[in-house]
Amino acid sequence: MTTRERLDNLVGKPLTGVNNAADMVMIGFGKGPLVERRGKTVQLSEWDLHLQCPWRFVRDGSVILAWMDFHYEAASGEPCDRNDIEQSIFFSNRNSMLNWLEQNPVTVASLTMKAAGAFDVVFDRDLELNVLPAISQNLHAMEEWRLFQPGTDADHFVYPVGSDGE
Repeated sequence: MTTRERLDNLVGKPLTGVNNAADMVMIGFGKGPLVERRGKTVQLSEWDLHLQCPWRFVRDGSVILAWMDFHYEAASGEPCDRNDIEQSIFFSNRNSMLNWLEQNPVTVASLTMKAAGAFDVVFDRDLELNVLPAISQNLHAMEEWRLFQPGTDADHFVYPVGSDGE
């Protein structure tokens, strides 16, 4: 299955979450299974896209959330201590974006594939996600992004292919 065929699974799916683990962004699409986590029932996404490369959300022609937002404090704009990431621009802008999404749900309208693993996810309501892998060589130890179905045993698709150790 090609990269395009894998990513086409997102078309028609609603954007259901934007979270993080350290400075990796985790973007959810569609509604997946309900699972128990720490004594609570949690709704997983149907598809998760984990990004460890440059990315940005653009709405109405302006960047509203981006990968460098993890590295700067929201209050001062100064570099952010890695141990104090909750004070970063990412959290401030992500919360604003999630509030906007509650009032303006979006769905993936199309995908545009670009060279070397880059792609754009085009949503309705003039929202776009741009993903730009930025390693100059196909280093198998460096994962740029991953697409998978949480809560299932289905294979993960990792770019570049082979960066997951296979």
